[in-house]
Amino acid sequence: MSLHDESKIVDVIRERQKAMRRELDRRHILMKIVAQDSGLSYSTLLAYFPENPEKVPTQIPGSAIFALAGAIPDDILSMLLP
Repeated sequence: MSLHDESKIVDVIRERQKAMRRELDRRHILMKIVAQDSGLSYSTLLAYFPENPEKVPTQIPGSAIFALAGAIPDDILSMLLP
């Protein structure tokens, strides 16, 4: 995999994170509740899923994905899958 390909993958992941945030908001799933249920801090979740759609999300690591299992609906979490 070239660096150029990796950059494209990161861009895709970040776009999916933005889509996940839109879906969480659409379903009225509060980030504070997700933080409580996942054990991730609220500020960390806002870095992965920023409220402002213009902000570039921090790329979500595998450990955070694992923590989110059970804290958000599976169909939303699966948006990160290829």
